[in-house]
Amino acid sequence: AWHQTSVEMSLTLALLLMLGAAVAGLVLLELSLGVFGLRRVISRWSAQRRARRAQQCMAEGAELLLQGHAVRAEKKWLQAVHLSPHPFTPAWLASEAARKRGEFRLAEDYLDMVSARVQHLPLELARLRLWMDSGQWEAVAARAKSLYSHYRKEPALAELLGETAHGLRILAERLGRFSQSRR
Repeated sequence: AWHQTSVEMSLTLALLLMLGAAVAGLVLLELSLGVFGLRRVISRWSAQRRARRAQQCMAEGAELLLQGHAVRAEKKWLQAVHLSPHPFTPAWLASEAARKRGEFRLAEDYLDMVSARVQHLPLELARLRLWMDSGQWEAVAARAKSLYSHYRKEPALAELLGETAHGLRILAERLGRFSQSRR
């Protein structure tokens, strides 16, 4: 017959051995991850895998667009936005596809998605072009003017300011003709 002490002692010993094995396992895991550089190798491999997947999504999106499937191409490019270490290009492509369909709010949402992760000027130039296409000339002029104070030497911004001035002149002429025709 088993005595209570023998069962309790072997269960206690088993628990202590399991606890010791778990601690030893954690120490070995930390050593392999930290000291031997396994964490760095795993993170580098993961980043390369994500970048390859983002490139694949970009290519598939371009292929879908060429086949005439703009909405499916946008979805592929959005996958690339989430995977890519440089998300501006896929976000801009998705924005352009939405803009061509006339969905200007969606196009701007795509650009807003990456606003915290990309450089300021390319994003703002893309947003200004979007506003120009949707006919928001006053907003374009105001934003381009404020950007010009920070980026005076940027030729793309100077060109955009010229286009904006031309667009505002055309708009003023049309409004002038419209008001004269109403009289």
